[in-house]
Amino acid sequence: MRMRGRVFHQKSAYCQHLSDSHLIGEISSVLSRLSYLNQLWLNGNHLNGEIPSEIGNLYRLDELHLYSNHLTGEIPLELGDLSNLRELVLSDNRLTGEIPPEIGNRSRLSILGLGSNQLTGCVPSELRDVYDNDLDALGLPDCEKP
Repeated sequence: MRMRGRVFHQKSAYCQHLSDSHLIGEISSVLSRLSYLNQLWLNGNHLNGEIPSEIGNLYRLDELHLYSNHLTGEIPLELGDLSNLRELVLSDNRLTGEIPPEIGNRSRLSILGLGSNQLTGCVPSELRDVYDNDLDALGLPDCEKP
C-alpha cells in the first residue's frame, strides 16, 4: 500500500485505523506479520486487488473494516479462522463469489457488512444470527441446512 508516496511499514501494532487516508494499491500480505494487530480499518481508500488470505493468520484480529474500496475477488476462506473476529465489514467493494460458510463459525461476530458487492449463491444460515448485518440487501436466498 502506498500512502501519499510513502510505503507503509511497521514491525508491530495493535490498531491500524487508516480510514480515508488516500491509500492506493493492493493490500500487502506483509500485514499478516503484525501478530499483535487486533483492529484493521482500511475503509474509504482506493485499495484494489484481492483481500490477502494471509489476513487469516492475524489470530488476534477482532475488527476488520475494508469497506468502500475497490477490492475484487472472493472473500478468503481464511477469514473463518479469525476466532476473535467481532466486526467484519467488506461492503461497497467489487467482491464476487459465494459467502464462505466458515465465516458463520465465528460465534463472536456481531457486525457483518457484505452489501454492495457482486456476491452470489446463498447466505449461510449461521450468519443470520449476527446482530447487525446487511444480508437482506444482498438479495440472496438462505442456504439450506444439511
